[in-house]
Amino acid sequence: PSDSVINAYLSEARQRGDLQVALSSRSLPNIKDTRQERWGSGDVVIDAVTVTDAAGTPVIDVAPGADVNVQIAYTAHESIPAASIGIGVHRADGVYVAGSHSAAEGRTFALDKGEGQILCVLPKIPMRTGGFDLSVGIWPAADWRQPFDMWKGVARFVVVPDESSQTGMMTFNPSWRAVEGGAVAGADIPKPAAVPWNPVPDHIVMGDREEEFLAEGWHPVENWPPLVRWTQDRASLYLRRDSAAQLLGIAMCRPHHSGDPVTGRILVEDVNIGDFSIATPDFERYLFPLQPAEGGQIVRIEIIVDETVLSKESGRSRDGRHLGVAVREVWLE
Repeated sequence: PSDSVINAYLSEARQRGDLQVALSSRSLPNIKDTRQERWGSGDVVIDAVTVTDAAGTPVIDVAPGADVNVQIAYTAHESIPAASIGIGVHRADGVYVAGSHSAAEGRTFALDKGEGQILCVLPKIPMRTGGFDLSVGIWPAADWRQPFDMWKGVARFVVVPDESSQTGMMTFNPSWRAVEGGAVAGADIPKPAAVPWNPVPDHIVMGDREEEFLAEGWHPVENWPPLVRWTQDRASLYLRRDSAAQLLGIAMCRPHHSGDPVTGRILVEDVNIGDFSIATPDFERYLFPLQPAEGGQIVRIEIIVDETVLSKESGRSRDGRHLGVAVREVWLE
């Protein structure tokens, strides 16, 4: 019965959260959660992350639509002139819900050497019933790719059921009205640079939990099959490069409803490493030589298309998107 499953799920999520409250009080310092991952230089170390109420008391249960207060205790081993603090939220089953960081909201922090605390308030959370994991990171404001400390799954909270007329995982405040005539779509808004809450991979397959490693310029994933994402005129992503990697590979094809080749170029860290011309609408694997570099770096890769296709102009589709190339996977080798 669904009620029994939901109650068991919430009970386990609460128990996981209870462990975090115990950790924040240091009564159980040796608890190790195998779902957590952590990496960074250690110049700044996150000591504890705690979900609290307005009075600062640790809590586990949170009501839908309530503010979630996140206290982040840290130790800086040296003075940091400008740091950004990030928070990511995953559902208990691993689905990436949302993430942001202070620099994206226009706020950086100067950290003096020693201990300190930062409070992040997530106002009026739109989630409904379920357990959620918090990930927290601290990095130089100028470059999130060199984190001081990134801690995945450091804290948890449970959104408890309420007597609401809404159903599902999220809540929203809809507005309804009757209008005459047609609807006009707004312009696309570029996404801000991604902040990964997992170690960045060296191989991305579209649709396989790759969302948090993509930056701006991608259309939603589609199942042809295989799973693909269309680019706009410019699309970016991040991969981790080891010292042995000498090639960048991309599996891509051009739009089917255009007979002209699609041309463009590939940039790695703003350096053009190769041009492409795709004449057929079938997937092909393209390889581009990489310039020598140290291993262990996170690199920004950009796919730039010289001229996108608007399929509805050809009369073959009502798709109003500007399409560049369809990408199936990207890797370093």
